[in-house]
Amino acid sequence: MDAAKAAIYVVFSVLVSLGYPIGIKKSVLWPTTALEFLGLIVDFERQSFLIPRSKIDSFAVLREHILSSKSQVFLKTLQRFQGKCVSFSFAVPAAKLFIREISRAMASAHDMCLVSLNEFQKGGSVTLAFSG
Repeated sequence: MDAAKAAIYVVFSVLVSLGYPIGIKKSVLWPTTALEFLGLIVDFERQSFLIPRSKIDSFAVLREHILSSKSQVFLKTLQRFQGKCVSFSFAVPAAKLFIREISRAMASAHDMCLVSLNEFQKGGSVTLAFSG
């Protein structure tokens, strides 16, 4: 273990002397099997990307807010929902289907502030039923 610490010190010393800035707080100094990167957890053992629980919970709150709306929802709310689906699409490829449907509904909005929830039910699809 001492040899590993010494090697890290030498590497950091060389990089800093060459002018490379090192963000110690962001650096991972010891081997790990899972790492959070760009808002997703990269699990090296399972070879997969996972969504952190806090993101799933905030997604569920937003989803329930949209579903509790009777007929219309603010465009900004749908944009936030779409943004979450985009960020999840790397871990959940099926999220791309939601992105397409949300984009279609937002494009057909007559009012720039409100979107009719009826847009999601055209063609028999229920877009917002994604479970967290």
